[in-house]
Amino acid sequence: MSNKKLDKNFEIHYDGTCPLCNNFMNSISKSKQAKDTFSFSTKPPSNNVEKFKKGIAVVNKKTGKIIWKDEALLIIGKNLGGWRGTLMKVFGLLPRFMRRIIYNIISFNRHFLSKLITTKDKNN
Repeated sequence: MSNKKLDKNFEIHYDGTCPLCNNFMNSISKSKQAKDTFSFSTKPPSNNVEKFKKGIAVVNKKTGKIIWKDEALLIIGKNLGGWRGTLMKVFGLLPRFMRRIIYNIISFNRHFLSKLITTKDKNN
């Protein structure tokens, strides 16, 4: 496998109204690898708006293939270094059904979780 840059062939679509999603995307967008690989959008993929339902999706711009939810996180994790990449790679070791359960629990409760994180940050 070559180390050739992917020239932003992937676009990450995420929920721009969710503070948890915004914080996650802001933190990964600081990674040089992520900047070289991904572009970011808070809008749903244009060819599949109804399926998006405010989650996360990665679109391969060359093929038009859309990768959803937990699988999208794995694509992101493969292109990140540091602790974020390691965390995503460990997440990828879980069986698919477990990844989906964990993703869905976090996704369903993301606004509540973001309030907890924000409150915790303000207290420190």
